[in-house]
Amino acid sequence: MSDYNLFVGGDVTNSSIAQGAGATAGSSIVGENRQRAALLLDDFIATLASYGDESSAVRDMRSLAESAKREVAADRPDKGRIESLLNGIRAILSTTSSAILRVAELANAIDSIRGAVGHL
Repeated sequence: MSDYNLFVGGDVTNSSIAQGAGATAGSSIVGENRQRAALLLDDFIATLASYGDESSAVRDMRSLAESAKREVAADRPDKGRIESLLNGIRAILSTTSSAILRVAELANAIDSIRGAVGHL
């Protein structure tokens, strides 16, 4: 058996370390990041609603955003699933006419959500 000294400087809000036979480590969305992601998803959904556009692209993005919000609120959110849902929204945005949607505004919103989720 070995002794290790571990120093972590700065503010650590989420950390996982596993060492040794059979050791496991995991992480989850922590309070502040989880709340921020949920609020940003709410804002994104509200922005979509403000367009008054019921095209299939808008409906699909709303559905993906609502699924991401449910995943963020889950007892054990799956970061990979959330990322996949956000990637789906980004893919729709990349094929959507800027005349229909303010694509840059929505893309920035997705980047903000991804930033909050990135700290899972």
